[in-house]
Amino acid sequence: MLLLAIVTAQVLDPVRIVVLGIIFGVTRLASNWTVGLLGLVVGAVIVAFAFPFLVLGQTGMLAEMSALAGLLANALVVAVLMGLTRLRRGRSC
Repeated sequence: MLLLAIVTAQVLDPVRIVVLGIIFGVTRLASNWTVGLLGLVVGAVIVAFAFPFLVLGQTGMLAEMSALAGLLANALVVAVLMGLTRLRRGRSC
């Protein structure tokens, strides 16, 4: 139950959504799609591990579990952003 609560809290965190949205928007500007995808993955991993340790100040097992749950939450947020972008472009991307 604790892991589900952590993932839900992270998916609904507005700061995380805005930061991932900015990273997603910037990586869409890359001329080569592999460079953009690499930047998006690196950004999502940095956000997943930076929030529990640096922003929230957690330590120990809770921080590690929050970071791993953050990877899942970031993947869900990025998937929603990609889906919205694909719907907006009319399935042409």
